[in-house]
Amino acid sequence: MKRFFISILFFIVLCSVSLGQRTRLTPDLVIEGGYLNQNLENLFPEKIDGEVKYEISKNDLLKNISTFIFLNKHEIIIGKDDGFIFFCKKIPVGSDLLTTPVGEFTRSRSYVSFMVSIDISDDSFKYEISDIQTERRVVRVSQKYLALATSEDFETLKSLDFRIETITVAGIDLPTKGDLSAVHRKRVAGMIAERNGYVNLCIKEGKTVRGLKSKWVENINKMDVRISSEISLYEDEYNSVLRTVEEMNKKISEN
Repeated sequence: MKRFFISILFFIVLCSVSLGQRTRLTPDLVIEGGYLNQNLENLFPEKIDGEVKYEISKNDLLKNISTFIFLNKHEIIIGKDDGFIFFCKKIPVGSDLLTTPVGEFTRSRSYVSFMVSIDISDDSFKYEISDIQTERRVVRVSQKYLALATSEDFETLKSLDFRIETITVAGIDLPTKGDLSAVHRKRVAGMIAERNGYVNLCIKEGKTVRGLKSKWVENINKMDVRISSEISLYEDEYNSVLRTVEEMNKKISEN
């Protein structure tokens, strides 16, 4: 009798496993969490401003600002007794290791540029940082996977005025230059659309849980790492602007 119950229990478990393996794939069964969604509205402010008290003479402050612009090779737009407007060009952000036939080199992951306005009064100056631009490395997404993205992904891309400008055998080039937040939104949205399209491809080709391949899951995990890295780059770019502004305020107001 005991053997009989054990056999019945084994049969039930076997049937359960078999039925589970035949379950139709869904996004959540392909990868934990299913489709990836990203809040593209919670971004940094487009302008940075503040006011700094200075204890040196106004003439020394003007000299310090001119020296700061010259030494850092920034582009002066307007310079007068009550203020300056200049453009900070190509501040390097982060680093990547580049391997070539002649050796390994480090290069910046991106560059940021921005406009600086300084208004000077007798004992303080006000600054405003605007027109923050980025210049990132080329990143490509698969045309095949992008075409299989969700309707929500396509709506997001449309709302961001995402346009395909360059298609090569390696894929679709994502934007590289322009307004920091705009470029960031489009790049992340494009990567997410590619990733979710790949999830749909796994569902289409695998059909059931049994047909799901471990390498597909590994590929999705790699895509998630790339998206996370792109988001971290955006944070690093903004922090580079803040550090440059902090350094500027310190340099131009010191004795």
